[in-house]
Parts: sequence; C-alpha cells; structure tokens
Amino acid sequence: MKESELEKQCIQLLMIYPTIAWRKVKASGQKHSFGGKSFMKKSTLTNMGDLLLCIRGKYIEIELKTEIGRQSPGQKEHQKNIENAGGLYYLIRNFDVFKSIIESHL
Repeated sequence: MKESELEKQCIQLLMIYPTIAWRKVKASGQKHSFGGKSFMKKSTLTNMGDLLLCIRGKYIEIELKTEIGRQSPGQKEHQKNIENAGGLYYLIRNFDVFKSIIESHL
C-alpha cells in the first residue's frame, strides 16, 4: 500500500472521533530559483511525523511508512526528542495497527 493511501485511511478514521484533536503535517519546502537552477528550501517541519494528535491530553505523533519505508536520521532524532519530552511517537506501516493504537488511547 502507498503511504498516501494509508494516510487517507487514517484520516478517515480520525474524522469519526470528534474528541481527537489532530492535524496533518505538510512538510514540503519552498521552491526557489537562483542562477537558473531550482532548489527546495526545507521546511522547519521536515522531521515531524505525518499526523499530530492530542487524545485525552496526550501528545502523539504518527509517522506513516510503507512496509519498506525507513525513517531518516533526522526523523529518528525527532522521535527521541518527542519521547524525551513525554510525548508518544509511533511508526505506522498498516491501518490495523493505527486503528488499534487510536482505540487504545480513547
């Protein structure tokens, strides 16, 4: 399954629960041109999870990956920072796991 398909399923589930505060992170950079060449300026959101949630006062970040997708070193460092601050961070590869995690926090 593509990451975009997994994201769509996860968002559809989140929309069912009005007590969950959530936001989808768009970590795209800005495109710039200089000297005839184009480049992307990275966003400050580059290493954040794909979905930010607050359930019953608990901060949760969700990083969505395909079965073969891997976290970048920056994403791993961000995960450590979230967990050290008392938040939860989950690396999700399929919808059933996501649904189980959400239901466990309700």
